[in-house]
Amino acid sequence: MDRIGLLLIGDGRLARHLAHYFQLLDIRYVTWSRRLHAEGRCPLLATLVDPQMHVLLAISDDAIEPFIASQPALKGTVCVHFSGRLVTPLAIGAHPLFSFAHTLYDREVYARIPYIVDEGAPPLPTLIPGLPNPAFFIAPEQRPRYHAFCVLAGNFTTLLWKKFFFELESQFGISR
Repeated sequence: MDRIGLLLIGDGRLARHLAHYFQLLDIRYVTWSRRLHAEGRCPLLATLVDPQMHVLLAISDDAIEPFIASQPALKGTVCVHFSGRLVTPLAIGAHPLFSFAHTLYDREVYARIPYIVDEGAPPLPTLIPGLPNPAFFIAPEQRPRYHAFCVLAGNFTTLLWKKFFFELESQFGISR
């Protein structure tokens, strides 16, 4: 029987999207989250980890380093995080350059999402076996600047739309 090579940790929006994409690609994976474990719906993390696994951390940026440090079973595994800003020796960064809505997408949408990977890391298909996405490498010290541009692009356009709708209504009487 083939080993499962991916352990997806988390149960938030990104984890749901990744799980859906893996299903569309027929990539074998197992999931774990603190919430599911507390609800008795998944076993102890240590029982799922295999040294050959790649551990995908779809958890909040601030939780990544403490989580890895608190899990001895992860020592020696390849850990990949999806933060746009975090630089850590504990995991490799592979940020999907995309905004994930509440609704899931089709395979073609997911396949076009580029990943921004830490320079010096293995190629994306090695980090996440079976993932065909384009990848671009940046120096880890450039991650904060890269993330700032991502935030600017997302937040600034949102502010422009809010201003647009406000002005339409207040200046021209055009309802949203």
